[in-house]
Amino acid sequence: MGGPHPRARLTNRMTMDIDDILYPTIEGGTIPDVIRCRTGLFSLDLALSHAGELGFPLRNIIELYGNEHIGKSSLAYWMAASVREDGRVGIMDTEGALSKDYLRQHFARAGFHGVVKVVDSAKKDKKGNLVPRQHSEMGTELADYLTQNEFNAVILDSIGMWIPPAEAAGDIGDANMGRRAQNIAQLVRRAASHLIVYHTPPKAVILVNHSLQSFGVGGHYSPGGKTKNFARGVALYMYVNDRQFPYGCWQIEVRVEKLRVGGTYKERIGQVFFIPAFGVAPHMTAVMDCFRLKLANRTGGWVRYKEGDEWVAVGRMAELIEAEMEGETEIFEPFHILLKDYEKQLLEDEDGQEENRADDEGSGGTEEESD
Repeated sequence: MGGPHPRARLTNRMTMDIDDILYPTIEGGTIPDVIRCRTGLFSLDLALSHAGELGFPLRNIIELYGNEHIGKSSLAYWMAASVREDGRVGIMDTEGALSKDYLRQHFARAGFHGVVKVVDSAKKDKKGNLVPRQHSEMGTELADYLTQNEFNAVILDSIGMWIPPAEAAGDIGDANMGRRAQNIAQLVRRAASHLIVYHTPPKAVILVNHSLQSFGVGGHYSPGGKTKNFARGVALYMYVNDRQFPYGCWQIEVRVEKLRVGGTYKERIGQVFFIPAFGVAPHMTAVMDCFRLKLANRTGGWVRYKEGDEWVAVGRMAELIEAEMEGETEIFEPFHILLKDYEKQLLEDEDGQEENRADDEGSGGTEEESD
């Protein structure tokens, strides 16, 4: 894929006041500013950008969905860890797939050194025996974490494995159509109300979900009902773009299918690189972003980056993946510098276009007066 479409460039136009318009005064209500959080994954942050700011908007319900085993949970952890480096993150696990060591390592690599609070999935009955908790009870606890200032984000992983109380109490084969959607609707409404009231500091709700095929019309959808779709402010569809990497690594693309603050179009696509049992690889993601922007290339098995008019070789793909896993980040510095320079150039180009527009408008007005 080439560089970003012109519509995906950073722009400050949407936030500029126009001198000829008298603006109203807004009174009452709770309308905090939109604050965006950068993940450090450049193309993803750019795909989620708006009005000159990169990253995903806080005070929003964010849904990540796609096929199984492509990194949805890992990306959810990474995004939650990006909100603040300390504080607390709540996780509700409906799949029983959590690993304490993986959570600790993955959050640490994302720069988070706070507390990860996992909602208990079992409780003791009157006889002292452990019994499973209802998902509705666990979901209420998760949503109510948002009322506590120390929580940065909460993650539900996943909606697809949510069990409604009627299904849990019944037998296999009982009809329970619509009950999961009803539970999820109650959850997102509760979470949305908390995000509005308890907005300092700003928080995020991240829903991990499965992707299902739409019969007859093609395409895909995620389970959980219409209310969930209405409530989410960001919808990210994840799919594998390339698996032809050493050590079983893979690259996914993240398509922004809904962005309440910023709008959506087909060019809003980010990418993330994953290493098995390691998770999100931010430095290899930077390398892939440079490939996408033609700031680096891979020829003859060697990875090269552009420095002036020359191409500088840094190593083979397997060597770079090994460096990421071993924490040898110095080799990736040129790629991060190239991306920072690219972002700076985007802003400068947009500022220059704004000045040209202003000059054109001014000269147009002068010509009309002289006539």
